[in-house]
Amino acid sequence: MSTFGYKLSLETLPDLIFFSALKTLLVVLIPLSLLALACRLIGAIQNPRLSITPAIETASLLFGTLIGALLLHIHLPPGSLSVTSLFNPNSIWNISFERVLFDISNPLNYPILSTVSSDSDSYILKYLILVAGLVSLGTPIVINRGLRGIANGTRNVVILIWSVYVSFCLICILFWIFTFLNFWIFLIALIIIQILRR
Repeated sequence: MSTFGYKLSLETLPDLIFFSALKTLLVVLIPLSLLALACRLIGAIQNPRLSITPAIETASLLFGTLIGALLLHIHLPPGSLSVTSLFNPNSIWNISFERVLFDISNPLNYPILSTVSSDSDSYILKYLILVAGLVSLGTPIVINRGLRGIANGTRNVVILIWSVYVSFCLICILFWIFTFLNFWIFLIALIIIQILRR
C-alpha cells in the first residue's frame, strides 16, 4: 500500500510511526516552550498566583480547546473531520506533513471573527471567545484589582491562545497521521488493545 509517495508495509510501518510521532512531538514542544517562557516572563514582572489559579488555568485550557475545535469545524470543508475522510484518496489530509503544518493547521490562515453572521456555529464561536476572554481575563481582575490580578489574567489569556493553537494543530495532525496510516491504523489499534489487556 502506498500513501503520500511512501510504500507502507510491515517493515516500513515502525519507522513511519516513529517519524510521525516525532514530528507531532516537535509541534507540541515548540509552543509548549514558548508558553513556559511567556508564563515565566509574566511571573518575573509580577507574581500572578491567586487562590483560583488552578481552576482558572484549567478553564482557559478547556475554552481554548473548544474554540480550536469549533474553528476547525467551521472553516474546513464539510466532511473533513469525519472517519470516511481518512480513507478518501481525495481527502484534504492526503498531502505532505509540511502542508498540513503550515497551511491547514495554522489558525492564522482562518478568519476567526469574520465568519458568516447567519451561521449558528459562527455565533457560538463568537460568544465562546467573548465568554472565554471574560472568564480568563476578567475573573482574576475582579478578585484582585491590583497588579497580581492583571498578571494572572494576562497569563490566562496566553494559556487560552496557546490552547487554541495547540488543539487546532493536534486535531489536524492526528487526522493526517490516521490518513497516512490508512487501514494500518486498525492493526495498530489491535496491538494497543492487546498491550492494555496485559
